Amino acid sequence: MQQHLLLSGKNKLAVIAILSLLLAVLAVCIVLMLKSRQGTQVECSGQIHSVFGDNQTLPEFRGIYTLNLEKQQGFLSINGSFRMPDATYTVQRVTRVMTAYSGNQQGVIELKPVSEHVLTGDNLPEELYRRYIFSPVSVITVNKTLPWSWLIRNLYSPVLVCTAD
Repeated sequence: MQQHLLLSGKNKLAVIAILSLLLAVLAVCIVLMLKSRQGTQVECSGQIHSVFGDNQTLPEFRGIYTLNLEKQQGFLSINGSFRMPDATYTVQRVTRVMTAYSGNQQGVIELKPVSEHVLTGDNLPEELYRRYIFSPVSVITVNKTLPWSWLIRNLYSPVLVCTAD
């Protein structure tokens, strides 16, 4: 009886090794594909100057946003000064957030605060922070422009160019 050449001694080991390698490559590809669908990783910071009106009567914020968003969670650190016609406040807050990625539109992320740490130098009243800086539910769009930078925007602010540290 003649044995098939492909399944003879040495060839049998080579076929098993090749099939094992192909299965390992397939498993790695599946894991990478699943990870990429779980959300965009954003780790960056950027300066922002938001004017909420005509420069005369409404407030403005100048500061630095630092974002670290991974899969379903992350944090947002906001440091800067919030100026009103009658007062200037310091903003120093770190907010842990849950993230939800829109299935319909790429780069659309909903941020929901989980916990917030108001640092010792922060004296901005809570209602001003919630109204102008970070509302209880925020939706942002994140577009990666280069390997180290993103354009981030929401309904109420200009574009923030955010770069990796």
